[in-house]
Amino acid sequence: VRTLNRSDRGDLCLAYVAAQSLVTSIIVGVETEAQLQANLALMTKPCLTDEEVAVADQALPHAPEWLLNPAEWPNY
Repeated sequence: VRTLNRSDRGDLCLAYVAAQSLVTSIIVGVETEAQLQANLALMTKPCLTDEEVAVADQALPHAPEWLLNPAEWPNY
């Protein structure tokens, strides 16, 4: 997180997702107005650069497709 100049995991996650070329919108659930305001503030920050995305990709383990793709999640 600090290596990429981000304040916390939420900041890093939003900046990472926003940096993906195929992403046109980000939906984030919140429970309080304070969380909404914090997320809105994070979205005003620049997304990760290509170099920062590469650093994050190398640092994080590869998640399986079934975990990342909601279409693969079981219906409960």
